[in-house]
Amino acid sequence: MVLITFTMANQDMHLNLQAVLFRRVFCFTLLVCCLPVVFYGQQINSDSLWKQLAELKGKDKETLLRKKQNLSDVFGVVMYSDIPTALRVTDSLAETCRLLGDSAAYYEALYRHKASVYYTVYDYVNIFKNLRSYADAVMRTGENNGYAFVDIGNQYFGMSLTDIAVKYYRKANEIFIKTNNHAGSCTIYDNLGLIWREKKNIDSCLFYYNKSLVLRRHSIKDRFLVAYTHLKTGNALGFFSRKKESVAYYFRGFAIMNDTSFRKYKDFVSLREPWVATETAMARYHFENGNNDSAQYYTLKAENHAAEFNLQGQKAVVYRIKALLFIARRKYP
Repeated sequence: MVLITFTMANQDMHLNLQAVLFRRVFCFTLLVCCLPVVFYGQQINSDSLWKQLAELKGKDKETLLRKKQNLSDVFGVVMYSDIPTALRVTDSLAETCRLLGDSAAYYEALYRHKASVYYTVYDYVNIFKNLRSYADAVMRTGENNGYAFVDIGNQYFGMSLTDIAVKYYRKANEIFIKTNNHAGSCTIYDNLGLIWREKKNIDSCLFYYNKSLVLRRHSIKDRFLVAYTHLKTGNALGFFSRKKESVAYYFRGFAIMNDTSFRKYKDFVSLREPWVATETAMARYHFENGNNDSAQYYTLKAENHAAEFNLQGQKAVVYRIKALLFIARRKYP
């Protein structure tokens, strides 16, 4: 699963706010177990869920499984609006998982879900307390779940404590390498690449992005993730003012994403905003180099896609570029 959010306030060739994206990438690892039920749960009346829970009093497996699902649904409803209730629900969910004999789900509910709740109110003391407990539990039970350490690393990354974040990322990657979890390793390499980008070390940045590229191309064999890696590499090169190289990587990504099968890709929803953001970057690049026809072409593509996918942040960028083109051609609306 790939969960990516682009919020663009200032679009240029390096898409500077991709840093914000990866500083918030912990939302994907921290809430990946919660998001499916969040969207489902918000559509259900919470009173009816509580009523259903009250009726589930047996301890047979079938009843416990139904209770587990209902508790998950209730958690999705209350986690953003009623913190005390959400915490009680996590305890009930953990106990239900314990009775089912599901140790992985037990610790996930007991600690990881609670960290998700505390994140909604930015209670970092309890976020770290629960994430560390979750990581310890995972190691004790031998689950080899490197994402527990990714969660902690992402929290430190979000606070700009990158040296501490790197320590946890390396712990996670040791597990990913041991278990042949190539997708997990790509997550680590992407984050390390971004950290080195922020440290203004282009060689180390590109080194880690290339490690992601190799895994996605040869081990995972997912060409659309290869395309996404090309776009990220292009962003990084643009960040270091290597614009011609940046554009070359953008074109590599476009050549893959322009395939009609891209829209049927399992993670299309996650990748469509960086796709559109790159179109706006290309439009800006051509405008800055005096090629208004090409700038118009990419602006139109970005405008259509931003409208189709309702990407408000990208719409703002498109309008800015359109205004520049109007001024350059003296075609005022």
